[in-house]
Amino acid sequence: MPQNRRRFRAALLFCIAVFGPFALKPAAGPLPDESFPPEFRWQALAGTRTGLYGLSFFGALIPLRTGGEVRKIIRAENRWITLGSEGILVSGDLRRWESRNRGLPRKTIKVFRDGTVSFERVVQEIKDLELNPFDSEIMACATKDRVFLSRDGGRSWRDLGMPAYRTNGIKAVAVTSLTGASGAPELCVFLSHSTYGIHILMPDRRGALWTELNGGIEPLETTGNADEVSDILCAAPEGNPVVYAAQTFRPRIYRLDWEGRRFERIWSGGEGFGTADSLSLHEDSLRFIREGAVVDIPRPGGPPPLRPERRREDLAALYRSLTGGEAPLCLGLWERGAGISPEFYSLSELWLLGEGEGPEAARRREGLYLPANHIMEERLLRRHLATMEDRGLNMIVIDMKDDYGRLRFVPENP
Repeated sequence: MPQNRRRFRAALLFCIAVFGPFALKPAAGPLPDESFPPEFRWQALAGTRTGLYGLSFFGALIPLRTGGEVRKIIRAENRWITLGSEGILVSGDLRRWESRNRGLPRKTIKVFRDGTVSFERVVQEIKDLELNPFDSEIMACATKDRVFLSRDGGRSWRDLGMPAYRTNGIKAVAVTSLTGASGAPELCVFLSHSTYGIHILMPDRRGALWTELNGGIEPLETTGNADEVSDILCAAPEGNPVVYAAQTFRPRIYRLDWEGRRFERIWSGGEGFGTADSLSLHEDSLRFIREGAVVDIPRPGGPPPLRPERRREDLAALYRSLTGGEAPLCLGLWERGAGISPEFYSLSELWLLGEGEGPEAARRREGLYLPANHIMEERLLRRHLATMEDRGLNMIVIDMKDDYGRLRFVPENP
């Protein structure tokens, strides 16, 4: 029996290797053998609005955890970590999950269900989660207005606050170890703010304060502030720390010159509007998502690239093969390179893949962002409607609350 089982596994692995890449359409199917490592059981992991799913090599989508949104998947040694509507969850086997939200802020929501009203305490939305590339037990996450640090794999969190801004708006967070004033490695936490750019904190220093670090980042013309930074990536190729940053509203990627305390642009997608997000570093390339595409560029300072800059049509095709049902919010995949063990990486912000060419782009909405009083005053509204007609715009976003959650109108619903 053991010999037959080994032969069966060998035959199954052969089928996976030969036929797996062509089986992209999700469908119901049997659960793969649990004794296989995840990289041989799953073609990809998919986070959706309803949970986490495994995509088998035969095209079956198998639920691994349901009941909550999953926006990011991280692999750390022998752990799987997800970020979503249930906050931060950790698992060793993709089946049993443990909440790691102690010390993170909660909010009260009013729930209407079957004609009854109840109030529930839930974890406040976590905007981003990243791990220290030198020590995966050290993690940083952020809500819209606070940054938190954990040194025990998320079992407890310390509030690091945020710079003294007048508004909230934290977009991304990251953590790594960089050379400090003494010449020894020192813990560094980064945040990006939608208005005030990148700031850094050395949490182990007495009296540590958030410090601006925007040198080299392209500014927003109308304010002089750094235009929004969408993602910050801290990695350690060959054991050397490196920090990358991407921008939300212009196609730019930067690498931090730590000695000079400024960012150097390493990639540009041209002038005008564009974006880059979901950065990940690989053996020979830096990967990110932009409108309609997953892109690889040669890794700066890395080994000679095995391929020139290119769009990963295979990854975009995998995403589109899954959008016939519920479109995934994030994907976790294995990069099968020269090494024996495949490298796991994650793609988030997948909505950007619907912003390129094709039917999705035809449904794109482009418009104006307006405060409520500009809608209620006819004189101002006429001016904005004229602008929309002149520019061919098809959307208005109305700011019904201020930056502190206060309504800009008097509601009639008691």
